[in-house]
Amino acid sequence: MGKWERFNPKWETSHAVEVVQRHAITAEVSGVRCRFCHIYGKERSKNANNKRAVSNITMYWESRDGCFRADYFSEHHKTMHCERWKEYKSLSVSEKKTYLSMDVNDAVVVARSSSVSRKKAKTISDHFRINTEEVDIEVHEDIVKGAMCELINVVPKASDEYADLLVDVCRYDQRAQLRSSDTDSRSSTSGGSSSTTTSVSARQKERRAPKNKKSAIDRLFKKVSPDDPDCYVMITTVKNRRLYNLVKDFIAVGNSFVQIVSNCRSIMENLDDPRTKGMNQEKVSDFTVYLDVRIRFTINGRIHNLHLCAIPVYEAHNAAVFFEKVSKLLQSIVGDDWKIKLIGYTSDGASVMLGHHTGLVARIRAVVAMYGPFYVIWCLCHQIDLLAKRYLKFAYLCSFLAAITTMTNYISRCSTYFEETGSTVPLFSPTRWLGASGPIAYFLYQKAKVVRFLTQKNQAHKLPDDEWYLYACVMNHVMQKSEKSVGSLQAFLLTCDEQKEKLQQLIRWLTVEFNLVYVDESDTRTLNVDECKFGTVICTGKKIETFIQGPGRNYTTRKICERYIDGTDDVESDYPTFQTYCRSIASDLAQYVHGLRMLSPERDEENKADVDMPPVLPSTVVTLDKRQFGKLLDSHEKRLLHTYDEVFLSDVSNQFDSFLHQYKTIPVFKAQVDAKTESFHDCWKPFYRQFTELVTFLGGVATVFPNNASIESDFSMIGINKDEYKKSLKNVPLEGILQAKQKKEIKELQKWLVSLNRDEEEENEVVEIEEIEVQDDDDTGSDLTS
Repeated sequence: MGKWERFNPKWETSHAVEVVQRHAITAEVSGVRCRFCHIYGKERSKNANNKRAVSNITMYWESRDGCFRADYFSEHHKTMHCERWKEYKSLSVSEKKTYLSMDVNDAVVVARSSSVSRKKAKTISDHFRINTEEVDIEVHEDIVKGAMCELINVVPKASDEYADLLVDVCRYDQRAQLRSSDTDSRSSTSGGSSSTTTSVSARQKERRAPKNKKSAIDRLFKKVSPDDPDCYVMITTVKNRRLYNLVKDFIAVGNSFVQIVSNCRSIMENLDDPRTKGMNQEKVSDFTVYLDVRIRFTINGRIHNLHLCAIPVYEAHNAAVFFEKVSKLLQSIVGDDWKIKLIGYTSDGASVMLGHHTGLVARIRAVVAMYGPFYVIWCLCHQIDLLAKRYLKFAYLCSFLAAITTMTNYISRCSTYFEETGSTVPLFSPTRWLGASGPIAYFLYQKAKVVRFLTQKNQAHKLPDDEWYLYACVMNHVMQKSEKSVGSLQAFLLTCDEQKEKLQQLIRWLTVEFNLVYVDESDTRTLNVDECKFGTVICTGKKIETFIQGPGRNYTTRKICERYIDGTDDVESDYPTFQTYCRSIASDLAQYVHGLRMLSPERDEENKADVDMPPVLPSTVVTLDKRQFGKLLDSHEKRLLHTYDEVFLSDVSNQFDSFLHQYKTIPVFKAQVDAKTESFHDCWKPFYRQFTELVTFLGGVATVFPNNASIESDFSMIGINKDEYKKSLKNVPLEGILQAKQKKEIKELQKWLVSLNRDEEEENEVVEIEEIEVQDDDDTGSDLTS
């Protein structure tokens, strides 16, 4: 009978098990699984009477104290993996490691390599031995002597002629060393055969070595051009051209993102196999990366956000490739005018996009900045999500998020959790940190179910301390409100003015909810014991304490507060510790709010925070004076004159003066301007007829994307339509699906353009009729005169 003992790392190889779980604090092994079950599945029983289907459930062993029995592993293998376990035990340690790292077919090959030969048709390398061709490669003398020879510091052991000659070029004085070694070997060896072998080998090396460096060069290099006496090359022969081409292409791949595509392309070119003739870039690259391009423009005071094209990228994912594709796309649609009409760029903050030296935005700015201001936006939603990530990771002494991950990972693997509790744990993606409010709220409000389940499974050590739930009470409230605010920031037709206002609404809500105080960062006044300051934000632990104990809090939080403040029959009260935790929560909250106040979507030429985005809504435009608006209009003069004339610029300036005057003098007009509306179109709709040119100009500025939510929506559509069942979907029909989603909006634009052309034709007809009537009057007048 086996004994319980600490997990031995050697068992991973000897008993084919794998560690899948460790204790969060002590790092002791608490869970292992069978690697045979995980990789190959269970074997079907050879008993003819046993007609039950084979289960595909992987075998797990769990331990609360880190102790396991090795005989349990062996008994499982004998029962569920009888044949494979016999093969596995006969292998060496190195073969066992290889066996467990290969797929099913290769593992069988390793286990039976002594009796079964591998089929050549299953490997690529076997195809390269058919109809191979040799290729001669010329290497210049300077390359060999200047680069390769310096890397050789000792005489090679192999008796390859080229290797020895290469050494002789740089170290032709080795002859003396060879002679001395030959003499020493003769005098020190006793016995005929070994002494003779050693001395003959040394003499052969000495005889083969040239007398001097010149003769070594003559033997190694060949003169290829009789006209150039100084041109020498070394000619080496590659016996397998196909294998050489593959090695050359694979080493030359400089970007891991496109390595699969490049390798497959090289295989297609060099492998003479009809099965590879149907391969193309779209089939071999199921992970095809798309560069999604969307445009925003204004017509009749209404902003339109349309998908332009999803460009497949098979090359290296760098700014140069992206710029070439985007510029070609825009050039093919609007010609060189795209450089004049493009006024803004929005990204999620990736360095390849926003890099201020060689990023895509730097390359676009270089060609469009001469025509006027170019606005660069870092999506505010992504910035808030990164701030939430930092808030979660550093809360509760950097262990708050670890507790969520530990409980979530274990419960998600337990198939009986839903049957026993009637609920499931919400999961959140590590790329969307605000989604952590789901599991936080679940563990906070379903604590009793989680505690009972983990205790029954002997996993009570995975439960967090009571203090964790105090943090969760505050963080759940903050994360839920932040997630709701970010949802409102993702509107497709949002403007930068509206985005800033919604961010300020979130900050104001946090200020009122937790009684925050704002000071200058340079303020050095002495804080009270209960106050916690970070940057410009001060939060008190007393307010956090009041919030946690406030009405409407859940049962779990109230009981923990009672235990700390009033105590229980088993535990004495510990109010000072409770105050310490509240101050820690206040410090983390102050850091989060300070980060929100420092956020700025606008970026300058050095990718730093900037505030140069002009206001475009009626309620914010009135904050500008005539000088500021004139400066804004002058900055876009070159861009506007390309489409309009100086009369348009004069009308814009005059209409702004009139708009500002009416706002200051007419109360009803002022109330209408200050009224809050949901979109740019709704804000300016009451004033469009009176201030058409002004709305047209501000609408052009408002077309800058405040976020990239519409881009993420396109990527979601691509993922939905190009799933695992439709991997062969080509790029053209995929683009057609994306275009069909905006068919209704395009139809409306088409109707407007048709009506506009009809109005122009009617106007031209009226002008022609008036000209004809005037001409008839002139003719009649001349007749009467005559």
